[in-house]
Amino acid sequence: MGRLGNGSSSKIVGSAATATSPTAYTWAMWYRNATAPAGVVTDTPLSFGSGADAAIGFSWDHTTVGFRQAAFHEDSASSFVAAKLTTTLVANKWYHIAATWDGSNLRVYLNAVLEATTASASIKAVGLTPNALQDSTGIGFDDGIIAEVLFWTVQLTAAEILTIREEQAPEWIYPRSLKLYWPLCGDIANSTEPDLSGTGITGTNTAALPAEHPLWDCRSYNYQTLLPGDFQSIAGLREALTVVTAGTDCFQDTPVSRALNLPRWDP
Repeated sequence: MGRLGNGSSSKIVGSAATATSPTAYTWAMWYRNATAPAGVVTDTPLSFGSGADAAIGFSWDHTTVGFRQAAFHEDSASSFVAAKLTTTLVANKWYHIAATWDGSNLRVYLNAVLEATTASASIKAVGLTPNALQDSTGIGFDDGIIAEVLFWTVQLTAAEILTIREEQAPEWIYPRSLKLYWPLCGDIANSTEPDLSGTGITGTNTAALPAEHPLWDCRSYNYQTLLPGDFQSIAGLREALTVVTAGTDCFQDTPVSRALNLPRWDP
């Protein structure tokens, strides 16, 4: 299950910054919203920034047309640019959205397909603390569902973004540069959402409720009741198995555990 915002107070705020002034980055998420953009509010399902500077992220809705359904990026002169999706996103449909910046260009991808590129040669020097379901300024509350939030300090290629979208465990892609992985999965919303990147940037969850997840069904964490078809991917099975290992979150080192990329238990 993902996390559902209420549009007024729900938020998930990271415990630390993923980076400050990176030379490149990639963020990605799965997202859906029950309401099509109307252009009357600023609705920000994901941003990275600090205080008044929501430096990078995505706007589902925005009062400015150019920033509606667009990735945004703040440069060193405090000016914002946007890479706006060319496909009009509709209500009640899951989308995989990602953006990259290589030091020169901001690119936005929809379902792993490049849709727009905008030049930007710098980035605002602020701590990029993750904020889901609102932006870092304390406004832009979102009423959609978000899941699988990821952040790297490298630019991923279109092929690598496609790999993520098709449910490859993201920990296998540039693991040293993966600074955030919030699955936002489970039938009970955690007050502290775990970070599976290894960086330890947990998310404090305020009023975000469990909701549908785009990749797998997390209804049951009891491995004795799992049925064929409960999980649509190895990533989903891995997530469930990790949770049911109460107290350790680790597994004996076996070919199966290595194939599933499970954390190793060393007795």
